[in-house]
Amino acid sequence: MTLKKYIVLGVLSAMISWCNAQQIAVKLGNTTIVETEFFTITLTVNNGKLNTYSNFPEINGFSKYTTISNASNAADKFVKPLIITQQYTPLKTGKFKINDFTMNINGVIIPVKGSNIVVTADERINEQKNKEALENEKKVRQYKIPEELVLLKEPFLTLMTNKNSVYVGEGITVSLLFCIPEGNKTVLKFHDLGTQLSELVKKIKPENCIQQSVSLDSISQGTLNQGNKKFSYFKLYETFFYPINDKKILIPSLSLTLQSSKKPLLKEEEMKPNLLTYTSKQILIDLKPLPAHPLKNMVSVGNYQLKETISTVKLKTGKSFTYLFTIEGEGNINQISKPNWPNSPNFEMFDPEIKRISYQENDKLMGSCAFNYFIIPHEPGVFGMKHFFNYIYFNTDKEKYDTLRSSLMLHVYGESKHNLGVSLNSGDGFYDLIANENNFFINKNTKDVYILLAKVFILVLVAFLLLLLIRR
Repeated sequence: MTLKKYIVLGVLSAMISWCNAQQIAVKLGNTTIVETEFFTITLTVNNGKLNTYSNFPEINGFSKYTTISNASNAADKFVKPLIITQQYTPLKTGKFKINDFTMNINGVIIPVKGSNIVVTADERINEQKNKEALENEKKVRQYKIPEELVLLKEPFLTLMTNKNSVYVGEGITVSLLFCIPEGNKTVLKFHDLGTQLSELVKKIKPENCIQQSVSLDSISQGTLNQGNKKFSYFKLYETFFYPINDKKILIPSLSLTLQSSKKPLLKEEEMKPNLLTYTSKQILIDLKPLPAHPLKNMVSVGNYQLKETISTVKLKTGKSFTYLFTIEGEGNINQISKPNWPNSPNFEMFDPEIKRISYQENDKLMGSCAFNYFIIPHEPGVFGMKHFFNYIYFNTDKEKYDTLRSSLMLHVYGESKHNLGVSLNSGDGFYDLIANENNFFINKNTKDVYILLAKVFILVLVAFLLLLLIRR
């Protein structure tokens, strides 16, 4: 046998042994999963290169999500082992079946036995849903109908407040509802509602209150249960009052006219709309004076929290920093005044930028008032910001005066800047340079002329040197 034949046989033998050594497998992943997990089918190739493979099968009750491979590029397709995984997302819980299937891998048909797949509910999702449902239930205003109206079988108009007694300055929510008891067959529709509500708004405001957030944009509907009875209601109007003295608040009775679909009894009434008028009862709210305090007539009343942000807690004297002091919670946000800043030689501070935001949450008027300060420290040391930033208010939850205090510590290092008499110095040395600089100013146009002359001079000089070189 010639040498050439030995070489050919050797190559063929090597190829056969390589094919035999290559291992290909297709396996199903866990067949019992929760609804938030993936079902997987994994293709593994050992001791060989993956040239081609057919599509992974479709599975009823699942959708293909993504294909994951440990080969990041073509050169990696000879890694040991090469793994490709197809992920499937369950569409719902239940029991599903994946039938027997085959895959064509590198021209070889690989059979795969099917299986049942069980998808169970994720208890964490149910817990989260229950938690969200409870939170949403808490956010829904639970109106309480006056007891004398609960027994009525006919529709009625009623005013409601979230509190029957409040402190001076404390917020009161007043809502106007039109209620229909369950089982009542009266068919009504609102008549010229926009005009009527505009008149009611003018009438409802007490003289000794500040009014906030009046909205007539939409009518909300809902149901409520009280005294084993169910009512459908239309919330026609809602507003917020803040009493300015300790006189009782009187919310007057209001009337609303609706149109009934009842047929007129007399022929001459056919041309006239059948109008029915409903009237609410007036409401009296007791006022409690604030306890004695030096700031009794100046403090805000509500339930507030402090949120603070500082650009840095460590800096050099003369450098500036910003500090955001935000008061947020329930109360008359427009009444919040800026915290008092004590005179201190250690800092230079400028009037803050103020941003107020109000929004309605359930039956409360919430909001925030942010004070953004620009401050320059002049003296080194460690300073507790609580000595400079605090806000006194009357806490309606605790029913006493309370103080919001900063919890931040500021570390200032460097030389004292107090005796320099420098204002708005951010430590860049600009003001120090003024004293050393000449007070001669150059006109910009004159400066441009000088630059042009210099360029011309350089060009003439270069031409002169070239001329000397040529003559040599």
